[in-house]
Amino acid sequence: MMKMGEVNVGGFKEKEQIKKAEKDYIDQCLQKDEEARKQDVQSKLEKRLKNLEVRNYLESQVNEKRNKRQIDLDQNKVYI
Repeated sequence: MMKMGEVNVGGFKEKEQIKKAEKDYIDQCLQKDEEARKQDVQSKLEKRLKNLEVRNYLESQVNEKRNKRQIDLDQNKVYI
């Protein structure tokens, strides 16, 4: 036969194991959330860099066209 104290100790151990399992689960969830956040930040940074590259390329194209137009205007002035 089991004594009353032994039953309580067994129940206490089960509660401690449950608490530990819950704590481990919460820690895993927090870790996954942190990893997802880091991936989001990295993804946004990559998109931002890509957008900057596209913007710089488009600006260079606009500048080239402006320069070409100015050169054409200057050449036309010389003929006039």
